Amino acid sequence: MRFLQAVALAGVLVLAAPANAGDLAPPSLAGRWALEVDRMSQPPEARPRGVTITFEDVGPAWRMDVAITDPAGTVLRMGTDLPEDGSPVTFERNPEADSAAMRMPSPGVMVLGLGRDGIPASTRVYSVSADGTAMTEVASYLDAARKPFLRVNHFVRVPDGEGTR
Repeated sequence: MRFLQAVALAGVLVLAAPANAGDLAPPSLAGRWALEVDRMSQPPEARPRGVTITFEDVGPAWRMDVAITDPAGTVLRMGTDLPEDGSPVTFERNPEADSAAMRMPSPGVMVLGLGRDGIPASTRVYSVSADGTAMTEVASYLDAARKPFLRVNHFVRVPDGEGTR
């Protein structure tokens, strides 16, 4: 009897498991992401209260919407459609940039170049974790001495229907 139960359980597990792990969809940037403000490298007084980034695949472009809540509670909203072919576009209301271009070298990875007044402002790489629940932003800038530095920010996926942080 135990043998039959074990065979039946094994059969159920085989049917419940994916046919091939390669059939799983790669993680996607699509969705809303909340910055883990407490993990930022800036001093607490220099950090925003919150940041959310929403990515939406509107092929042949990706829509990027950003909401930044500053320390005083004021919300700055900005966004643009980023063509998948890397064509530059205007990025209005962005305090760091007035233009942007992006490429997606693989699913779940976006490379975003930002410019201001005709010169590079920063480059950002967004990458989604294998389980699709976390996103890392690596931002590259030049400091006051014109030397490159990197800042890493960590985001978590906001489940559908939940408010922003």
